[in-house]
Amino acid sequence: MSRYKPIWAAFAATLIVGTGSSIAGGAGAYFYTYVLGDMKLMSGVSVIGLIASLVGIVMGPYLANRFGKKKVYLTAVIISTALNLLRLLGVTSMILIYISALIGGVAGGWMVPVNTSIQADNTTYVQYKTGKRAEAAIASLTSFVSKVAQGLGGAIPGYVIAAYGFVTGASVQPESINTGIILCALILPLIFGILGLLIFGTQYTLDQKAVIEMDAKINRNN
Repeated sequence: MSRYKPIWAAFAATLIVGTGSSIAGGAGAYFYTYVLGDMKLMSGVSVIGLIASLVGIVMGPYLANRFGKKKVYLTAVIISTALNLLRLLGVTSMILIYISALIGGVAGGWMVPVNTSIQADNTTYVQYKTGKRAEAAIASLTSFVSKVAQGLGGAIPGYVIAAYGFVTGASVQPESINTGIILCALILPLIFGILGLLIFGTQYTLDQKAVIEMDAKINRNN
C-alpha cells in the first residue's frame, strides 16, 4: 500500500502534524509553569480548548461533505500553523492564548472525523487499485502512526528543554529554559505544521471529485 501516493502522503502528514501537536502538548505544563509563571492558567485554557474541540467535531462531517475532506484538513492545518505564528507576536499574551485555544480547538476538533474519513477514502482507493478491501491494514497503520507521533512528540520537549539547561527537581531554573520551552510550544509545531501542510497539499491526490469517480467505478464493476 505504501507505493500508492495518497496512502503514504496521508500517513506522512498524520505523523508530522501529529508529532508537532504532541510537542506543543508536551511543552504545555512547562510553558505555563516557567514562561507564564502560573500553572493554574492552563486549566482555563484547557476548558476553552475542550469545548471548542467538541464544537469542531460536530462541524467536521458537515464541512467535509460541503467542501471536501482534503480542503477541510488543509484548512485546519493552516489555521493551526497561523495561530502558532500569531502567538509568536506576543508569547505571553493571554488574549492570544485564549484566541488560539478557541479557534485552534475548533479546527483541531473537526480534524478528528475528517482524518478518520480520509482513511476510509484510502481504503476505497486500495480497492480501486487492487480490487481488494484493506480496512484492517489501513486502521492498524493509522493507529500505529498516531501512536508513534504521540510518542515522538511527547519525548522531544524533554530532550530539548534539558539541552537548554533544565535541572530536574530544582526549585529555580535558568532563564535559558524559556527559549527551549517556546521552541517546543510554538516554533517546532509551526515547522512541523508547514511541513505536513506541504506534503499533504501536494501529494494527497484524493479530492472530492476523485473519490466520487472511484466510488462510481467500483459500483459499476460490482
